[in-house]
Amino acid sequence: NALEVSAEKRMTGNFSFLGGYRWAKCLDIGGSTSTFAFNEFTDANNIGLDRGLCNSDVASQFKMSAVWKTPTIAGLGFVGRHVIGGWTLSGIWVNRDGFPFSVLASTDVNLDGTYYDRASLTGTPSLSSNRSQAAKLAQWFNTAAFQDPQNGSNGTAPRNFLRGPGYANLDFSLAKSFGLPWGPLRDSQKIDVRAEFFNALNHPNFCNPNNAVGSGDQFGRIDCASDPRILQFTLKYSF
Repeated sequence: NALEVSAEKRMTGNFSFLGGYRWAKCLDIGGSTSTFAFNEFTDANNIGLDRGLCNSDVASQFKMSAVWKTPTIAGLGFVGRHVIGGWTLSGIWVNRDGFPFSVLASTDVNLDGTYYDRASLTGTPSLSSNRSQAAKLAQWFNTAAFQDPQNGSNGTAPRNFLRGPGYANLDFSLAKSFGLPWGPLRDSQKIDVRAEFFNALNHPNFCNPNNAVGSGDQFGRIDCASDPRILQFTLKYSF
């Protein structure tokens, strides 16, 4: 189920963009991958226990891409024509909610031979959103609200009912072709200059927290993130 809204401006006046917003919910039963490697259901006789958000569900997402070609400024002479003008700037901005996750028990508590059982919910899992980032990374959710179920029983925590950190990223590039009007290949030769910035704002995008009750001090902690800012420069000669 989804609402999708998009807007597009085709290339006019050296500028174009394409943007879209999606508000959606994806539901399924059991795992979101097809495999026969293990039993994906908590209880094969009651698959409704595993109805919940898809592993890939993103509730809210905004994306926008834009391209701008800088105009030449004839009044500035050589600088306006060849240094300032003619560059192509492009970027892609993505901002979305985090992915859902379940809280897992530490052992095969329902004794069915698999180790993907969920924990039992005994309290309120949410914590204040006004905490510092360091506090959120140390404990993303209230770990005291979960415990292992009794042996031979299923956990009461719903599947994929908690959500991890959101994601925000800007990739940006700057490119230009310079003609080389010398020599026998002056009609076809050129140098392409390009600079690319991945995660240009160096925004930290954290992964989901540790979700296993039996992981000790690591339970509820976030200790990994996506790549930081990466810069890449290229120079190409064509003839």
